[in-house]
Amino acid sequence: MQYRRRKLTQARTNFAAVVKLAPPAYSSRYFLGRISLLENKPKEAIQWLEAVVESGHASFDAPSQLAKAYAAVGEPRKAVGSLKAAIGQAPWEGALYYRLGRLYRQIGESELARDALETSTRLKSATAKDVEILMRTSELFAAGKATEALEASAPILERTNADPNSLVALVVVLVNYQRQAEALKAFEQASALDATFFQAHFNYGLRC
Repeated sequence: MQYRRRKLTQARTNFAAVVKLAPPAYSSRYFLGRISLLENKPKEAIQWLEAVVESGHASFDAPSQLAKAYAAVGEPRKAVGSLKAAIGQAPWEGALYYRLGRLYRQIGESELARDALETSTRLKSATAKDVEILMRTSELFAAGKATEALEASAPILERTNADPNSLVALVVVLVNYQRQAEALKAFEQASALDATFFQAHFNYGLRC
């Protein structure tokens, strides 16, 4: 693929042709946004990526890339919104919380910044097994297999000594797929395990 080989001029031409001939072509718009970022053209990247994110089309990590573009043009508050959307897609990704924390610092939200950065550190210690469970649960929900998704999440929910970070990440997945009752259960369990864990409250509010 030309994009992966960094033949950006050729890749841009081909993706633009797809957008013109077969709109809306969200995957092509996504890659055009990525190319614009690589070429240090964040304003152009925003034009491509906004359409992808607003459509709700699950094109790779479009919200995360849009957040980068917003930050690059000096719009940190818009970048925060896009990063929250990215966290909704992948709440187990500690790097997203780290970026969110830095943005909160930039706009003067010191408490939220500290909390997001602490969560980033906590999630780095999450077990590979829990991350695998969270990813599988999200994939099954996305495929419309709600019963199987809930079964997949059971090892985290039913563990008496579950990691609060894994539970809170699961809350975000559940709320993202309109499973509020199950999300509340996970949220209450996380809070019970760590009464000082403000991130449980923050993340639950993030997607509600």
